[in-house]
Amino acid sequence: AVLSAAMLFVLGSCGRGDVPLSGVSSDPAAESTVSTDATDTTASTATTASTDTTSTTTAATTKATTAKPTTTTTQAPTTTTTQAAPTEYTNPYGVYDVIKTYIGSNAITERQLLPSVAYTVDDTIVDTMFDSFIFLPSPVHIYSGIFTNQEAWQDWIDEYTFLDGKNMDALEAVTGETKKALGRSDYKTNAFVTLINPDPENIGNFGDLNGKPMDFNNEDDRFEALKWMVDTYIATFNSKNYQHVKLNGFYWFDEYINVSRDKNLIKRITDYIRSKGYITIFSAFHRAGGYDAWQELGFDLASMQSNYFPSEPDLPNAGGIDRLDTNVALTKLRGMGIELELDNQEKKLGITGFKQTLAKGVQTGFMDGYNLYYFSSGPDAVYYVQRHRDPYFQSLYTETYKFIKGTLTMDDITIELD
Repeated sequence: AVLSAAMLFVLGSCGRGDVPLSGVSSDPAAESTVSTDATDTTASTATTASTDTTSTTTAATTKATTAKPTTTTTQAPTTTTTQAAPTEYTNPYGVYDVIKTYIGSNAITERQLLPSVAYTVDDTIVDTMFDSFIFLPSPVHIYSGIFTNQEAWQDWIDEYTFLDGKNMDALEAVTGETKKALGRSDYKTNAFVTLINPDPENIGNFGDLNGKPMDFNNEDDRFEALKWMVDTYIATFNSKNYQHVKLNGFYWFDEYINVSRDKNLIKRITDYIRSKGYITIFSAFHRAGGYDAWQELGFDLASMQSNYFPSEPDLPNAGGIDRLDTNVALTKLRGMGIELELDNQEKKLGITGFKQTLAKGVQTGFMDGYNLYYFSSGPDAVYYVQRHRDPYFQSLYTETYKFIKGTLTMDDITIELD
């Protein structure tokens, strides 16, 4: 059976849209179901303070209702020029639709990136697509012990993030191609790079930094390592002299935060990043420790996953379709965005699950907000569905484009139940 999303919601098969939900407190201070002292054992397979946190409010995490503002930002958030009048759906950073771009196992090429940077029809560029890209490893790389010393951190920056001709270089090239095709000389894509948590439980011998041995049982040494990483990223980015990509900030890789241990450290590094003219973003797995403390920690933007994985129900922290509504309620309480998740681009049920998430965004309004996107293998998965021979798979590409632009309607979304 093929039904529009509008009809599915009339039938009640895609979850309820009314909030608050049972089990979700209407008091933000009362909603906390995961101990901030627990260890992270359910990290998603997909895979973040200032003394002034006034910019991290609900109004600062959402975008313009049906048409996003055209925004030019230089080293956000210090200077921002927005053509559209500010509304409750805009944020001051020009960051609205951010795709996780995995580069740990395989480098991303220009061909793979093109359908994520530009919306294409019959191989013709007709519009822009995602405005921001996070370059990150998979959790396999983090927890397999390959980030255990400074040399490995440096290698991640030089040989992965800024690999010649791939990854960030490819984003630069494809953005330039897109600008030329659209005649938009002022357009730039936003890039975010990954901060590795200098966790003493995972890193026992980082090595020397500026002639001093680092001991990650000492918070000051952890902070110095993070400062070094931030400064090295910035210097390397600037040395590339990119013309079409803007380094907008940093992504805190851990999806769970041990607040009692790491709160002061994270506040210090987010303050430092802000002093350099950049922002820091964070995305939690569903109800992860620390999700409700993102503003206290100094993150500028934050989101949370539903971990609704209909085609991969055995993935860590997986839940049912009711998670979509629960996630909307919790993130609304906290002024957060949503991380949309495609668990497997090769399975029809995975495609259906993402379409259900898009429909929930239209129904509840989070389409108009700040959102992250997990497409299993990153832009390569976007490339996969965009070129798929099955119209049902391919339709996800067009529906995601409309969602990004804030024009998607329930009637646009086709969901096959068989």
